[in-house]
Amino acid sequence: MGKLGDTLGKVVTGPLKALIPKNPWIRLLLIALPILLVLALLEPVLSLFEKGVDMFTRLLAPMLESPGGRLLLLNVLLLAVLAVGFLVLRSRIRQLRSGLVLRRHLDGIAHLVGDQPRRARESFRRVAKSRGVPPSEYPAVVEDAKLKLARIALDEGNADLAIRWLTRVRDRDLPKELQRSLAQLRGQAFLEQGEIDAATLRREIETALDKFGNDTVLLAMLRDLAIQNGDFTGAVSLQERVHKHASPRRQPEERRRLVHVLVQAGDAALEKGEPDAARTLAKRAHKVDPDATAPSVLLGRALLAKGDAKGAVREWGRTRSATGLEQVAKLLDEQPGAVSPRELLEACPVQGAVLLVAREYARRGDTARAERAARQAARELGMSPSVAAVLAEVLELCGRSAEARQITEEAVRRLVAPDPAAG
Repeated sequence: MGKLGDTLGKVVTGPLKALIPKNPWIRLLLIALPILLVLALLEPVLSLFEKGVDMFTRLLAPMLESPGGRLLLLNVLLLAVLAVGFLVLRSRIRQLRSGLVLRRHLDGIAHLVGDQPRRARESFRRVAKSRGVPPSEYPAVVEDAKLKLARIALDEGNADLAIRWLTRVRDRDLPKELQRSLAQLRGQAFLEQGEIDAATLRREIETALDKFGNDTVLLAMLRDLAIQNGDFTGAVSLQERVHKHASPRRQPEERRRLVHVLVQAGDAALEKGEPDAARTLAKRAHKVDPDATAPSVLLGRALLAKGDAKGAVREWGRTRSATGLEQVAKLLDEQPGAVSPRELLEACPVQGAVLLVAREYARRGDTARAERAARQAARELGMSPSVAAVLAEVLELCGRSAEARQITEEAVRRLVAPDPAAG
């Protein structure tokens, strides 16, 4: 219907536009002639207007005769001109002021992107305190400036200042994305400040989630609250939602965090004496990231809690990592002889395991094998401080205290010697 109306309008007005001359003065004359003819027919109205003008001039005549009257009339005329000029230019003035406000806001964003928080803070503060008319293309510029000031304060670790700026934000007419930012910043500020009750903060974040759906920032805040309260089951569920709804760029980071939270939940289960639950959580973490070391370490600890020392050593050995070897060494310190040297080599097919085998032989009194395994490990791994410490321990167990002290002193000298590359 709109297109049909436009077409009919063009059909009706097209011939008239073609007939009217293009000269503006002739156009004005053609338009003025019908108006003058109509006014000529309205002689009573014109005579009344003429009498009114005559009466007005009679009233002004005494004032024009005296200097004071002329000065008063001049002032009144100037005020009238100023009033008319203000009314005519008011929209332009508002547009100019709103443009300046928007320009300061854009300058603040440029400073923020350019890693100049002090200059950005100054620009946003001027925008936040401006009382001018907001630009029509971005009417929420003042509230946005307050939100950015709160974000800068949070980045600087000043949660109290961030809360002061957030309380000044009028959220009634904010766009939805700015309302989301307000909810995120409020939750982050209260979480960092730590003075608001955890249950109240949780309810506020859950209310915001009802409005903004699966917002990953709000979900991460709930996850941190759950961890603080020891609710690792809830933290795992929340982190799974964060990982599911995270952007592709953040997926790897959130996957690693999910593994970390699962391992934390497993550690908490072990502390409660629930090795089966810890084992389940370890398998879930391993399924999320098969290359991660922490799930296998947790699974080994769960097996050890159930009395399966050999199974624990196998799990730690599969990691082929220093963390796994540390767990094996800790087990052998607490339970000497829990696994035989042969089983240890089969479970931990890494060079570092040879040191643990040498120590086990030394503890059993098989000094020949212990020395042979220790020297082989030293040749393959190099005389690092950790290797030297284990080798010295093996020699001490074999009754060769002098050599053990010599190796320890050499390791200490290497450890404290300046790095030639640094010089």
